[in-house]
Amino acid sequence: MHASKAVQKVEKKFIRSDLPEFRAGDTVKVHAKIREGNKERIQVVEGVVIKVQGSGIGRSLTVRKISGGIGVEILYPLHSQKIAKIEVVNYGKVRQSRIFYLRNLTGRAARIKSCDRLGKKVQLGKVVLDKEAVAKEAAEKEAHEAKMREQAEAATAKKAEEAKTAEPASVSADENSDKNKIS
Repeated sequence: MHASKAVQKVEKKFIRSDLPEFRAGDTVKVHAKIREGNKERIQVVEGVVIKVQGSGIGRSLTVRKISGGIGVEILYPLHSQKIAKIEVVNYGKVRQSRIFYLRNLTGRAARIKSCDRLGKKVQLGKVVLDKEAVAKEAAEKEAHEAKMREQAEAATAKKAEEAKTAEPASVSADENSDKNKIS
């Protein structure tokens, strides 16, 4: 059910726009503000996002990490002031939006394959859409394929030429053997 326009207007003030784009399966570092007595410190938690739920101001993410051999899941409100920042460490390739099956897996089986999403490069925890690098990479690939085609055509032409020069010699040898048989 949608909130009224007045509620949406108030919520809009508190929705953060400085958070990176991520989804289930991605490995993230969450920098959370922790208050202990009079002191406030930042605790960094690195883990796999197993679900992102909700919308608007109520959006939250659940991060799973292994601590001392035990799986720990932490729920963070996404637009909370208690989150200093979120860094995407690695994009994961999963086919589900909620990856609760990780709870039953351990060791190597619990690994998630990494992927590159639409030319987005991860550099020091920051997502950079590098259109020039993607275009350059595509041009290099095309040039490499063209070079390989040229080399294959040259090799085919060379073999055909060798075959033509070898055929008359073999024909003449066959003709000589036929002449020897007749005489």
